[in-house]
Amino acid sequence: MSGKTLSLEDFERRVYSGDYNTAVHSLTKIIEGIESRKMALVLDDVEESEREGMVTRTYSRLAAAITSMFCDPNFNLDEQGFEILMLRKRFISTLFEATTLQNMEHIMALAAQPVEGGQLSFTSNGALLKGLFACTLDFNFPGLPLVIEKVPLKIRTMFWLSLLDREYFLTESEERAREQVIGLSSLVEDGALSEKFLVRLSNTWMNSSYYNCDTKHDLKLPLNKILSNSMRKLGIRQPPVSDRTKLKDKPTLVVLSEAFTSNHAMYRCYAWAVQQLGELFRLVLVGTESSMDDTSKKMFDEVVSFAGDEPHKKIIGKIVKLQPDVIYYPSLGMQLWTTMASQMRLAPIQLMTLGHPATSMSEFIDYVVVRERSIGDPGCFSETVVLTENDAFSFTLHPDFSKPDKQVPVSESTIKIAVPSTGHKINSALLRCCEEVVRRSSKPVEFRFFPNMSEVNMLVLKMKLEKLLPCTLYDYTDYVTYLKNLSECDIQLSPFPFGNANGYVDGLLVGLPIVSMDGREVHSHADNQMGKLAGLPDYCLTSTEEEYIDGILHLVENDAERHAVSKKLKETDLESLFFNTEVSNDFCTAVRWIYEHHEKIKDDGRKCWSIADRELLG
Repeated sequence: MSGKTLSLEDFERRVYSGDYNTAVHSLTKIIEGIESRKMALVLDDVEESEREGMVTRTYSRLAAAITSMFCDPNFNLDEQGFEILMLRKRFISTLFEATTLQNMEHIMALAAQPVEGGQLSFTSNGALLKGLFACTLDFNFPGLPLVIEKVPLKIRTMFWLSLLDREYFLTESEERAREQVIGLSSLVEDGALSEKFLVRLSNTWMNSSYYNCDTKHDLKLPLNKILSNSMRKLGIRQPPVSDRTKLKDKPTLVVLSEAFTSNHAMYRCYAWAVQQLGELFRLVLVGTESSMDDTSKKMFDEVVSFAGDEPHKKIIGKIVKLQPDVIYYPSLGMQLWTTMASQMRLAPIQLMTLGHPATSMSEFIDYVVVRERSIGDPGCFSETVVLTENDAFSFTLHPDFSKPDKQVPVSESTIKIAVPSTGHKINSALLRCCEEVVRRSSKPVEFRFFPNMSEVNMLVLKMKLEKLLPCTLYDYTDYVTYLKNLSECDIQLSPFPFGNANGYVDGLLVGLPIVSMDGREVHSHADNQMGKLAGLPDYCLTSTEEEYIDGILHLVENDAERHAVSKKLKETDLESLFFNTEVSNDFCTAVRWIYEHHEKIKDDGRKCWSIADRELLG
């Protein structure tokens, strides 16, 4: 963070003097500064031993002032103010979790009037809006479906979305509440949101892939409908798309990239494959100015960039102007503008790879291209699956990577277990397995989490995880420091059902035995496949929670075997396995095959095309 602090005192002064319009503006600036990590409520130069206590006290003051504002009858919350605050509800609700208040249930109780049967009644529209703002999945809202049905559709849609728009679901009760809210989607799927509020939908769209339930991608169906409705309200119309009357020798392939700087995971996964596309296609890169750098731009014949706050109608216009023959999404779901683009037909052929490894559930994404060993169950995709050779993709080493030494660390009395995954992937099932390891192990264990989240989320995660497990949480660091912290552990876990990919490879590179769990989806299946390739023993490559727990315990209890696995990894030429620049050109070949046979593929109706199947169409 920078050395600048945000003025909590200014916000408090505005609230306690009743200047609520200015107070809302001040609160918005505070939240924007914290979320961008450009400013702070507590400066970084505070002693580490004092920092957490100071941060907690500061958040408690902020929560108290918000409570005071919402509970004052003179604070008249109208629909415009409701939308402004709902944009920040995810942060504010997490802020309350970081204090002894835990949630905003007390605000709802003060905004409403209790009636017979435990129901809540709101005497004014402003009071109802305050109650909707305060409601989260962390407590029971009596008669929630009845209340939702009575509010205007736009308000209803914002509120429904706010219940799902959170960074993690750590308990079974939170997961059950989430499924109940998803079940109300028929009440909101005809709704539309403002352009500013769509970022909340995009966040939920992406994070749904991390849920631990078989029907998680079904949520994208109502989200896609709401997104399409909203785009029409913004004047974003389906453009005409030229017919494929004549195939071109070198068609234009437009890469809509969410992130492609040379130090980003997307570049590390897809740089070699994208570069090869230039042999058979005219390549155009489209993305925000911050999502590319000089290294990545060199791969393309043309680059179209735009500012992060560019209106989406203009972004779509820039894509249409290129008249693409093929649109390719290396990943889909990490940025609002790409998620919006995926709801339209902007090229005769639209395909994706799995930088964010999950189906789009969009009728406009025709294909997903997946390496053969990673596929799992093709039925998990709404798109037509086209398989490639396993060496069609290759990781690219992080530019700051340096080869670790060959020494195998000698464990101390406590076995340190790394969980290097974003906090979104932590769920009740994973935590249940970790708790069981602590219970069954004859040795002390410590879990080391690398959640890569904002300060307020880190604080809440730390509070919740420390109640369950002996653990340490690491703040975001540079790559070199991250690898050093990772290398000081003895074992690594892949989260499930959404595994790790780049984090998995990082663990192998520093010699950590990794326990992972297989599943139907690519984001579940790929880790086990990488483990097989690296030569990890079978007990590390599990398929059930019980096997997962047993695999961890096997490594914890057997020092000599754990050290032997680590030593073998450090003696294995992992660079040649995962970073081989001699990749095949099969991704390029597969994309060209799709271009040449698109109509025949659609007529065939086959949902998954193996490498051999391509011969059926020539």
